[in-house]
Amino acid sequence: MNKHQRDNLTILFIIIFCFISPVIILYGYGYKINWRRLSLEQTAALTAESSPKNATILLNNRPQTSWLNAWWPQTNNYQKTPNKIKGLLPDTYTVTLQLDGYWPWERKISFAPGQSVYLKNTKLFRQSQPTLVSALNAKSQTKTLLSPDKNQLAILTDNNLLILNLTSGQFSTTTLPTTNQQSRADSADNFAWSPDSQQILVQTAVVSLATKKINQLPAIFVGRKLVWLNDSQRLLFLNKTQWFILSLNNNQSTQFLAVPNSQTVGDFFVKANQLYFVAQPAGQINQQLTLVDLSTKQSATSSLSAEEAGLNFFGDFSIKFSGDHLELYDTGRQRLFVQSNQTNAWSEAGNRVTNFIRTADGRLIYANNFELWQADPTFINEQLVNRLSQTIASLACYQDNQNLFYSTGDSIVLFDLDNRFGYYQSLKIMDGKNISDLQFNPNEDELYFLGNINNKFGLYRLAI
Repeated sequence: MNKHQRDNLTILFIIIFCFISPVIILYGYGYKINWRRLSLEQTAALTAESSPKNATILLNNRPQTSWLNAWWPQTNNYQKTPNKIKGLLPDTYTVTLQLDGYWPWERKISFAPGQSVYLKNTKLFRQSQPTLVSALNAKSQTKTLLSPDKNQLAILTDNNLLILNLTSGQFSTTTLPTTNQQSRADSADNFAWSPDSQQILVQTAVVSLATKKINQLPAIFVGRKLVWLNDSQRLLFLNKTQWFILSLNNNQSTQFLAVPNSQTVGDFFVKANQLYFVAQPAGQINQQLTLVDLSTKQSATSSLSAEEAGLNFFGDFSIKFSGDHLELYDTGRQRLFVQSNQTNAWSEAGNRVTNFIRTADGRLIYANNFELWQADPTFINEQLVNRLSQTIASLACYQDNQNLFYSTGDSIVLFDLDNRFGYYQSLKIMDGKNISDLQFNPNEDELYFLGNINNKFGLYRLAI
């Protein structure tokens, strides 16, 4: 090679260096040439995590690969979670996390220049078929009730009480005597677990899970509401204008407290050694909520009239607790009233509320006719999240406070409450008939429900 050739080669290297160096520097600072637009653009990044891990990351249905595939394409070395994908040109991508045996997670996500999107601990749910746990009589009324410790599920059908241990999967069955020639399930106004989850009250029968014995209460308690006290050994009941306490040790009653001002009491409930009751003062339309400390018998009354808010508190109210959140539900008019955890002010969630639950972080999720709503714990921000063509029969929120399962009678739908990408996402995960009473097991990796699958009605389990 002569001197002229060497000079030309040096000039060529300098030109290549001057061209490539800025490109490398700009790439290092997060810029990339968009050949489609013939422009230099700042790139975006995607960080994806999933539970379980090792889900394949797809953008616009194309698996993302590592640099090894450029040299060894046959390795199929796809990018899997957890992972960070850099150098994305600003655009809208269909992002999919895909794992064998699980429902894919998919969203349309718009990436702005320089933006980093973080998909943190994205939950993937298993694809599975429901398993029949116990066949039940489709013509009988069936009720279910989860124990306070969330380890046991009570199923009441005809005159049989079935207890399912949600941890071990073991079943026990107790046959209950009939009351007034009606089955227990048809007439079970009292259907409640004791606070220690060791006994269950069914109408006028108290069943002990430890001894399997039935304490049949006297006939005077038929049709009378009974409420557990915190010690799980006594029941509170109302007789006209007096509250009495019934001891389960000897089935003897003692007078406990007179109703203040001889008000007409509607529903009442005991929680954390506090008695809550709704009553209508004489000569008034609206009702009052009264709290009584069971230790001191001191009471405090909260007026529910709230006329300044335009609310009319009249109706057949039931007192409900979702964790520590108090709600009042007018069963006749299907009106739901909730109390803000900040201001203690009452608000009406809406008419025709058919189902409602609280997430672990305190948000209220409720179904209103053919709509699904959510509100924050303060009930200041309320949002319509979905419109449906069918009425929601049951709701169950997963432990991450983001994924909601609901049944519409003929299907179970998985609904993602995360709308940070501008919309909500739903996915039908199974079909059936008369699906209701959704309940998780303690680990929340199984979903139990009542339903008719392939013409077999019963309690089913779905691995999720």
